[in-house]
Amino acid sequence: MAKIKKYRKEKYIKQRVSSRTGTIAFQVSFTYKDAYDKTIEYAKSFSELDYSSASEALEQACKHRDAMRYQLSTVGIAKSQKVTLREVFEDTKSTFTFRAETNRKHNLVFNKYIAPGLEDKDITKIKAIDIQLSLNKIVESANDKQISYVFSIWKTIFRTARINRYVSINICEEVICPKSMIYKAKKEVSTDYSTITEVIESLRKRTSNNDKYIFDTEIIIFAITVMYYTGLRPSECFALTRKDIDFNRKTININKQIGTSLTDFNVIRSTKTESSNRELPMLLELQNTLVELFNYQDNDYLFANFNGELFNVATAVNKITRCCKQDGLHFNMYRLRHQFSTDLVTNNVDPRTVMELMGHNNVNMTVSYARSNEELKKDALETRKTDKKG
Repeated sequence: MAKIKKYRKEKYIKQRVSSRTGTIAFQVSFTYKDAYDKTIEYAKSFSELDYSSASEALEQACKHRDAMRYQLSTVGIAKSQKVTLREVFEDTKSTFTFRAETNRKHNLVFNKYIAPGLEDKDITKIKAIDIQLSLNKIVESANDKQISYVFSIWKTIFRTARINRYVSINICEEVICPKSMIYKAKKEVSTDYSTITEVIESLRKRTSNNDKYIFDTEIIIFAITVMYYTGLRPSECFALTRKDIDFNRKTININKQIGTSLTDFNVIRSTKTESSNRELPMLLELQNTLVELFNYQDNDYLFANFNGELFNVATAVNKITRCCKQDGLHFNMYRLRHQFSTDLVTNNVDPRTVMELMGHNNVNMTVSYARSNEELKKDALETRKTDKKG
């Protein structure tokens, strides 16, 4: 083991060495009495990783020590040191139990919409106008959902700041979340069986002649078929096991989904809501598909990949997106869920039944999923009673 260099001794400065990396740091530390005669310990570390050399880190530590000791003898040291907006944002991850995927999204949104120009600012210096202006600045580039998401992160930051006693009030209460100025074109979410057939052909056509890729492609195709007949969320479909399929009772039990935990991105966890736990009847066409799947897949998880691992939903989504883009097809897996709801609603199935089949919490969500079609709109106008007098 290499001998660690010892630097000159300085009052109020201790040399520290990481036992894991061997990194040298110099810690400025001393105690003093505050205005209430309470003993306070002051400490600040200067690592060689932050400077060109350990010697420079020591010089900076000495300068900082001299400045703080002079401040202590004159105006005194403030009880709390500066805490930046970035630091408080990082604190939110330990203060609240966000899953790994949520933290990933928070990082993207913070870095893009909040951090520029503000991340190094003292949290106590952030004003309501700073938040308001940061939101106003994105109304022409972000939609309402994105703006609301940015605002929710601001609120989480200040909740964390209050919990840690960095601030005493929540200035977010003074902010008004603005509306997006982006033109909102109607999003097409419908599909049909002929399109699904084309998507399946596209997937097979663009799959390499390799056992792994062929197997994984067929698993995705099985998933598309199952979702077409059940309206399952992709995360629910890819979590199905053999035990969830009851061929005797002809039912499918939905009781879990693939999602993220606090640390991992692809794990089995509880369904989205309590209402998402449900039992679905198994139609004959679906029963035949599931029998084929049972024979094709030898894993307990029906949609495990070639390596026997949980299939990453994002991988399936990206593969479908690439194939559809190359062949000019307008399709994604969530359209299967929208179409399932639409087909039931437009065939006059009562909303309560549709809601339970979809695993929704309320009927309004179910109706928002369903879409009318041009033929139904035309029929509605043709059968509309109008006053032709005058």
